[in-house]
Amino acid sequence: MLDKVLHDLRPWEGHVFVEDMGAEFHPPSESILLDHGAEHHYILDPPIHDKFSINDAHVNPAAKVEQVAMCENGDPEWKKALHLVYSISAVLTALTKRAVERNYFLDKPKILQAIDEALWGPASARNNEYKKRHAYCFETDEEFLAESKHVDTPYPT
Repeated sequence: MLDKVLHDLRPWEGHVFVEDMGAEFHPPSESILLDHGAEHHYILDPPIHDKFSINDAHVNPAAKVEQVAMCENGDPEWKKALHLVYSISAVLTALTKRAVERNYFLDKPKILQAIDEALWGPASARNNEYKKRHAYCFETDEEFLAESKHVDTPYPT
């Protein structure tokens, strides 16, 4: 079923998926998401995934509040499921974009430098060979973030 849904809802180019080590996205290939053209498919430990997953950290909680407000005690499960699907589709894109910026620290322009210094100390205290390797990794990360801000792809809602 997932294969059919991913096929029907193309294109997935430019999309990034973060999952929590579930088996849903793997049979029979390494990644059914990459098979359908997704840009990246990251698999994170569940506690880390919960913080970075826009679905788990933003969309689902917002939709669940709306769904509970729409349902009445004694409603059949199919009705609750339909209310949840509707509620997920009604989460505002603008709020989801802000959640992406917040969850991935894109709203903090100096975040890489701050993390870098917190982990490794000031650059002046590092030896030359380490500085060269470290600078390459740091520049690559900065380029990736700069490119990500200019990519005009829809956020998943």
